[in-house]
Amino acid sequence: MAGRRGFRWDGARPPRDGVVIFVEENRSWFEVEPILDVLQFAPSTYCACKSRPPSERPRDDAVLKVEITRVHRVHRVHHDVYGVRKVS
Repeated sequence: MAGRRGFRWDGARPPRDGVVIFVEENRSWFEVEPILDVLQFAPSTYCACKSRPPSERPRDDAVLKVEITRVHRVHRVHHDVYGVRKVS
């Protein structure tokens, strides 16, 4: 395809995790290889992403999300007032 630079108009490709999630959500409708071909994503990269354990960052983010949700809940309960005694 002459002139085609990449998946998006600016030439950028979608993030790997996003492609893996998209493929998993649509594999009941389409085979994996054609999806990867359209997304210009190497099958070996897809397999590597699926077989690798989650990195530390997403695990840490999940823990932080729980803590942030707790702080927001406490904040609402105490009429939107922050303070060490209220949030702790």
